[in-house]
Parts: sequence; C-alpha cells; structure tokens
Amino acid sequence: MSRRKDNSRLVATASKDDLEIRLKTVVYDIDGKAILQYRADSRHIAELVSLRGMTLSDIFSPESNGQNIYSLALTPVQNDLLVKIGQYAIDVIINGPKNPMDRISKARNKKDFYEEEFKKRGFVAEAVTIDDTLDDNEITQYQETGERRSTFERKLTPEEERKIFRRFDWLRYRLMIAGEHLKKYKDKFGVLKEIGDLEAQITETRDQIARHNTALVISLATKTRTNYFDELISEGNMALFRAINGFDYKRGFKFSTYACKSIIKAFCRSFGKERRYREHNPIAFDPSFEKPDILETKREEEESYHLGLLRNILENGGAGLNESESTVLKQRFYPGEDGKRKTLGELGKMIGISKERVRQIQNKGLKKLREALEGRLQAVRV
Repeated sequence: MSRRKDNSRLVATASKDDLEIRLKTVVYDIDGKAILQYRADSRHIAELVSLRGMTLSDIFSPESNGQNIYSLALTPVQNDLLVKIGQYAIDVIINGPKNPMDRISKARNKKDFYEEEFKKRGFVAEAVTIDDTLDDNEITQYQETGERRSTFERKLTPEEERKIFRRFDWLRYRLMIAGEHLKKYKDKFGVLKEIGDLEAQITETRDQIARHNTALVISLATKTRTNYFDELISEGNMALFRAINGFDYKRGFKFSTYACKSIIKAFCRSFGKERRYREHNPIAFDPSFEKPDILETKREEEESYHLGLLRNILENGGAGLNESESTVLKQRFYPGEDGKRKTLGELGKMIGISKERVRQIQNKGLKKLREALEGRLQAVRV
C-alpha cells in the first residue's frame, strides 16, 4: 500500500515592491488543502525558517508574475513551529497587523471577551441576520441623493448591535481557547484549521458591523474642510475597524459614540501629517497644476484688454466727456494717493454738489464710455 504524499507547507506571497508591507500567508495541511490564511511580516517568516535551521533565501522562489514566494515545508512536524504560526495568526486576527509606530495599544487577552455564558457546554452565539429592507422615507432619501444602496446599510438598532458584538466577542473568545488547545493537543493541523474557520467568521462579522457604520465615516468627513477627501475617508475607515476591535458592548454605550471619537482622532492625525508634509515640501505637487483653466485665463486676458481700452478712452477724451464727467469717473474708479477710491458723498463735497447729482453725472459718463468702447471693439473686429 502506497504512502499518502505529504503536501503540508506554509506559503507566503508578496509583491516584489512590497516585501516589508504584508505577506499573504497560507498554511496547507497534509492533503494540500488551505486551512489558515493570515497576513505576516518578513520577520515572522524568518523566525519560522530559523526553526528549521535555514534562511529566507533557502525557501525563496521568484515568480514571473511580479511576486516573490516563500515556501516552507511543515514536515517533519515541529510542534514549536506550528504553535508559533497559530499564535502569530491569532494575534493578527485579534489585535491587527503589527505596527512598529504604535506604542500605545495593548494586546487583548481572553478576559476582554469573557462572559460566563461562553463557558457553558454547547453555547453558541448565533450569527445575526439584519433585515436591510428600506422603509418609504429611506427609499425617498436614496432616490433624492442618488446614493448607491450597497454603499450605505441602515443603522443597527441597539438590540441588533448588542447581539452582533456579543457574537464578535464570543468568536474571539473561542479563538483564544483554540490558542490554548494548540499547545496541548497533538493534532496541531486540526487546531490550525479551527483557527482558520474562526478567522473567516470573525472577518465576516467585523465586515458586517463596518458596513452598517460606513455612513458615520462619510458623515464626519463631509463636515471637514480638506482637499484630500479620499485620504480622509481611508483614514476614517481604518479607525472604524480599530474601534470595532476595541469596543466593549457590555458597558452599555452605543458603538457610534465610541467610534466617533476614534474617527475624529484619526482625522486629526491625518491633518497633522498633511501639515508636516507641507512644511517640509512647500512646493508640493498640486493636482490643479495639471488642469489649467483655459477659459478662466482667456476671460482674464479679455478683461485686461477692455480695461486698457477704457483707460485709453478716458485719458485721451475719446468718449466726448465734459469736465465734470471726466473728473467724477477718474475720482470714482482711479485710486488716489492713499490707494482708495472716492465715494459719491466725498465727491459731492469736493465739487460742491449733492450725492444724487454726482450719481447722475457718473451714469451719464459711463453711458458715453460704453458707447465709445463698443465703437472701438467693432472697428477692431472689422
């Protein structure tokens, strides 16, 4: 009887340009079936390889499609190697990918998600089905605003929110228990498969919560004055996911209250980065430089040309203005030594006539100027 071929291995894939960002890491069992997926950094892969007495170059195989692949055989089985894989995956699922700049966040533990009921044999926090059917008012709102239905899910009720976060905590509690089983049980691949199944359910639940709170990010972003709206939305979405991971529904607060604070903090950090970037790059790229407004430029050129014609007509007497009309127009529209133009009242006092009489003289002079200007322009066109 032939022995079954052992296909168990760990495969980490990354773009050639993004080796230090995140590697998509997949664990395959003896049958070659994917049982666990998570994101890892190159340091984690190097630690696993060192347990085999090898280096990254020993398991590296470049691909022609622009990716680098690291493939590590998991047999003969090393318990410490499989335990390290499981523990790292659990940490990423619970706390998110490692960020060397983040020195504030604490790692979560089993007590953070614990409820007495979770320990009862056979207890299951069922998945929450949300009825997203819109009522008449919501249908009218979407028709008026033109928003896509798939973009904004309706807001969760307090009871739905409590149930869905309870399931989220229960799944993470089970994940922590699976991490303890990984150290005790002999069937390491079986436990890794359980971790993979829980990861899929946790991701689905987290995405469900995020979909029903996306409108919160959009609402806060639209109230903010910025030229980088898309970047702001991206920062807000990441803050939303961090808020989902850190929210404790057992305290009785609404999630939107907790998430609001997290999103606004993310916006403030984003503004700080933008300000520092501008300070160090005063001639930073501006997209508007690549979009010259030809019509606006042409309008300004024509306006300048017409003003030049008017000034020439006014100074050379081309409009047949009498002395009063010429004086009023020059004083009204040419700034004096102080850089200011005379008001109707000031001109009336200077000439010795009423304010209304100055207005009449001004209007009569402007009419003559307009007729003279039209005559000049018509002559130019001909």
